[in-house]
Amino acid sequence: MSYGAMLILSALSFILLPVPVLHFAILFVTPLSPFISSYIIAKKRHGSVKETGSFGLKFGLIMGILAAITIVISTLVLSQTMDLERRTQSLLWIAIFIGPLYVGSMSALGTMYGMLKSKKNIISP
Repeated sequence: MSYGAMLILSALSFILLPVPVLHFAILFVTPLSPFISSYIIAKKRHGSVKETGSFGLKFGLIMGILAAITIVISTLVLSQTMDLERRTQSLLWIAIFIGPLYVGSMSALGTMYGMLKSKKNIISP
């Protein structure tokens, strides 16, 4: 659910690129979408997992793997369908290494923070 929400937020902000107000969304919402979507999903769990840190790291790993698969497939399709310059291809392949690390770490942080916040609300309403 978290990965789907992240993809939907990113896709909507890029589809509506011509609207000037949405430049804010592209600059701030898209980079923060792994953290925000993981936080919302984890907060709905209501602190049901005892090991918050290990669960957050496992969740971040899963999100990073999903992001890597998505980025590799889209990079391969983009490089095969369009005639890209060598520099652009290099930047796309660099994104394959940076993107999953970013998505995984932000998802892990969002998950841990959301779970700790929901545990705090259960203990002291």
